[in-house]
Amino acid sequence: MAATTAEKIAFHAANVARTAPRLEALCGRSEDAARRAGALAERIRRADDRRARLAQAIQAATDVLSLRDCAAGVDAAVATDDLETAAAHVAKFRLIEGAARAGGPALEGELEAMRRCTARVEGVVRDRFREACVARDGDAVRRWLPLLKELNLADEAATEAFLDHFREDLRQAVSKVLQDAESPPLVTLRTAINAVAGVVSSTLAQAHGALEAHRGGPRALLLAHDACETASLTCVARFAADSRIASCAAEALRDDRWPTEGPAAMALDALDGLLEDAATALRHLETWRRFAAHQARSVLREDVFGAETRLNAAAAELGEWYAVLECRLCLAALRAAETLDTSADVVASLVRDDVDVFGDAAAAATVAHGSSADDAFWAARRSAARALSSGHAAAADNVVAFVCDRLARETLHGLATRCFDGLAGAGALIKAHEGFGGALAGGTADETLKAVGAGLQQHGEALAAGTAQVLANISEATGLELEEGVVDPGLARRAAAERDRTLRTKLVEAQVALNGLDAACEAHLGRLRLHLEDEVGASYGSDRGDPAVAKLLEAVAALGRRGSAGEAFGDALEKARAALASTALAQPIARSIAGRGDVGARARFALGDTDAVAPHRWACAEALYEALGRVDDFGAAARRAADACAPRATAHLAPRNLVDAARRTAAAAGDALLEELRDRARVKKATPLGALQLDRDVRALRAALAAGLGGGVEVAAAVREGLGLAQHVATLLGLDDRGEASDVVSRYVAPDELPEVLALRRWPGEPEEVAPPPPPPEEDAELALMMP
Repeated sequence: MAATTAEKIAFHAANVARTAPRLEALCGRSEDAARRAGALAERIRRADDRRARLAQAIQAATDVLSLRDCAAGVDAAVATDDLETAAAHVAKFRLIEGAARAGGPALEGELEAMRRCTARVEGVVRDRFREACVARDGDAVRRWLPLLKELNLADEAATEAFLDHFREDLRQAVSKVLQDAESPPLVTLRTAINAVAGVVSSTLAQAHGALEAHRGGPRALLLAHDACETASLTCVARFAADSRIASCAAEALRDDRWPTEGPAAMALDALDGLLEDAATALRHLETWRRFAAHQARSVLREDVFGAETRLNAAAAELGEWYAVLECRLCLAALRAAETLDTSADVVASLVRDDVDVFGDAAAAATVAHGSSADDAFWAARRSAARALSSGHAAAADNVVAFVCDRLARETLHGLATRCFDGLAGAGALIKAHEGFGGALAGGTADETLKAVGAGLQQHGEALAAGTAQVLANISEATGLELEEGVVDPGLARRAAAERDRTLRTKLVEAQVALNGLDAACEAHLGRLRLHLEDEVGASYGSDRGDPAVAKLLEAVAALGRRGSAGEAFGDALEKARAALASTALAQPIARSIAGRGDVGARARFALGDTDAVAPHRWACAEALYEALGRVDDFGAAARRAADACAPRATAHLAPRNLVDAARRTAAAAGDALLEELRDRARVKKATPLGALQLDRDVRALRAALAAGLGGGVEVAAAVREGLGLAQHVATLLGLDDRGEASDVVSRYVAPDELPEVLALRRWPGEPEEVAPPPPPPEEDAELALMMP
């Protein structure tokens, strides 16, 4: 039965009554613990107060002892003139002065005694510093400067006293140098700059640290610059007057013939010596400018000089004179290198009547070129390197830019002109050997007239030789003696030998010039640029952020592949290589190996083929393909053409030029082969077996050119690259399906050119083409120069 509310209340009341005594006991114990804790906290506070008072007493005692020790130390240091130790005691006193002052009256006596010692030390240091400045005792001044900073004694009076001393120190250092009137001006200039720099190096940092509040360092450096500027301007004026460099520069600008000709002609060695002296003077001036700038930047942490100073103006004027004369000397050296070129001697030594230079292994093994490239680049390197070593960026930039320009105008022009002149003469002789056939290949009226004249001369010589042979036969048969000179059977032989020797000479001239151009472009130009970059790094490494130095670096870079000079040399070399390959190799070989339709005619004759539309070699069926394998002399004709042309045109080429000539010749021969294929395909398209025949022709042509040109693996690779297009066309035409051929990707045939290539063959499913009978094949005129 549930309990009533009254019963529950009665139950809880009984429980409270039972726990009340226990709760009262607990409250009593808590109050007792609180009383005890309060008493303990009070004792702890009393102990902390006693400890703080004890610490203050100990510190006061320590301060008293320290003050007494500082005072005694100051007295002892002053007595022994050891002011550095006295200053250290003063510094220690100032550290404890604030704490000692808090000690109250007990420490006032000690503080007053130390203040008297401090004033004594400051007065001694101030007096000694002023005495040292008046006595011009640099060692003593440098000794007291740190004490001025440590004791905080630097004021305007101390700064003025130091600057007076510093000015007098500079005056004495410079006057000793300038008093030597017998010394050359450049030696005096160097000595004066070194003397001023020595004074600055020994004193500036200490002066700036001690007198910074009154700008003692910047004011001292400006005084040093004024002293150095005055002495340097005096030396430069003496040098300019003694050397007459200004009048020489004016004469160079006025007279284009100077220095070797004109009223004021000057020997080149004398001019070279003058330029060495001028570059040395610029280097000394630049040395001081950089030294002063370094001191301002590293010690003073500010730029105290402006760009417009008298010394900078004098250096700029001297740099202009120097640049004019250096450019004129470089120009004279480049022209002398062109005039004294040994190419003619090299050609004469290679082309000799009694020696077959094309069969001479020793001669063929050497890369022959003239001396103009070597001499010109040596002169250019000397002038540019000297300008860079002067340290004057503006003058060096003018000289380097001039060197870049004149190398292209003088040296490059001379090398390329000799190369193209030799090739032009060789081309004219090749057309002369073709006789009247060369008139058809003449590109201009002059070429046509020359070819006609050469043909008349050649036929006239042949007619005279034939007449002489007939007369010799009559004389032998009849016993009649003809007059001396009437019978000359060797006339044609001697005329042909003379023409052949002239042709060989022209080709050797072209090769020698091309090798010189190659050496200039591939070797000298790169070495010159690297050398000048090293010079820039050595002379201007710390000033690469300067705009003038950045401009100078651009001028040096112009000598390399990235600049105009390097591109000009590279373009000229490529054009000369292309002209050699085209004139002496590609055109004669291509004309000799093209138009060999008679091979297909002989094969058809052997088979009894009488079709109205006769198949050519690339439109052959199985029987004709087999017959071509028996009678085809395409490879032999190509080998004869290469053997006839290559020795004359490549015997003395540098390896790089030979590889380039091989690639270009192979490309031209392959193009001629494909052109003939296009002409034949207009009549009858190629067949699958014809594609195999084309592949066989390309391989035969590759073997013939690689063997005829020689040169080993690199030349063979170049020939293979040059015939890449012809080989790829043969591969495309040999595929079984036109769609498969359309999917082939090659670097030789662009996608838009592929339909034209595929149209050369009749693919499966295409109708048989019907075409008119082909015209009779034109006889290919054999070049006399190619005959074995």
